[in-house]
Amino acid sequence: MKLVKTLSLCAFLFMSSQAQAMISQNFDTRDGITGRVNLNYGVGSAYDSDGGVVPRTMTTGRASAMPGWALGNFIPALYGEYQMGYQQTPSDNISDSNLKGAGWLVGLGLTYRIQRFEITGVLKGWGSYTQDKKDSKNRESILMRPFGGAVSVEYFVMKIWELNTFVGLNFDYTTWNQIEQDGSLTDLYKNPTKTWTTALSASFRY
Repeated sequence: MKLVKTLSLCAFLFMSSQAQAMISQNFDTRDGITGRVNLNYGVGSAYDSDGGVVPRTMTTGRASAMPGWALGNFIPALYGEYQMGYQQTPSDNISDSNLKGAGWLVGLGLTYRIQRFEITGVLKGWGSYTQDKKDSKNRESILMRPFGGAVSVEYFVMKIWELNTFVGLNFDYTTWNQIEQDGSLTDLYKNPTKTWTTALSASFRY
């Protein structure tokens, strides 16, 4: 019986040490190659200036990656994201139009580290967004030539294995300046389709 208790105590101590090794409160800020994977989901809107795209509520989920190089408090990085948009406003209320779809964007980013916070800004300049639903003329619509950015403020909560884990808020704003419909391109620079989202955010940095 004593042997069983001793073995049980050893097993408990071993599992505790492994859990402590896996989860830590130490914030790693070393210089060199680094990267961040971010997941965020939030609510916002899509619209244009002249009412062609009637304002509608959208929810958007994003997964992004930012490989970069840490230099003291600053981390310049490349940026790439995949996003999925879901229209929450009923199509019947806005001329049977629906901007549900998915797309990708790439650009550049810069993170500033201060104590346990990371403040990240992103500039997006390339990508496309394909709408799931065809228009009234049965044409597939692809929004192109994006220009926009995002800002996030996140707080370090724990280190899991070698990953610094953060939670926070993200704000994103993008304009789409061209649309392709069945191979025909139309410039939208004078009246771009605009989207914005405020989202909850979680990041993992190695």
